[in-house]
Amino acid sequence: MDFFERYKNASLNDLPELYEAYLAETNKDSKKSLGQYYTPEDVSKFIANEAVKLYEDGDNIADVCCGCGNLIVRLVEALQKKIHIYLYDVDKTALKIARMRLNEYIEDEYIHVIEGDFLNDETSLPE
Repeated sequence: MDFFERYKNASLNDLPELYEAYLAETNKDSKKSLGQYYTPEDVSKFIANEAVKLYEDGDNIADVCCGCGNLIVRLVEALQKKIHIYLYDVDKTALKIARMRLNEYIEDEYIHVIEGDFLNDETSLPE
């Protein structure tokens, strides 16, 4: 049974924490080798509140190791604008969770998902 089937009745806000627990239970070694770490809520809020001060109208925003989107969701909440978001991660399920969470705030056309390792030389940021 995949993650989404297993937790189909969970709320979107619960998915990141559940996914973190799921990874720890099912794939601990892979999680560690890929550097997958959950960003706590208080840290996400603090960074988002600081980052919003740097934002200028028209900027695109990239989250290069977005995981389940804790940081980028808090940033979009703080900005309260429709902006183009670029999500990068090696974990397809985490990207899906991040996209679903962002769809609560902005339309899918503003969300661009890039599955892969951002540290790979072939991966580039948007303008």
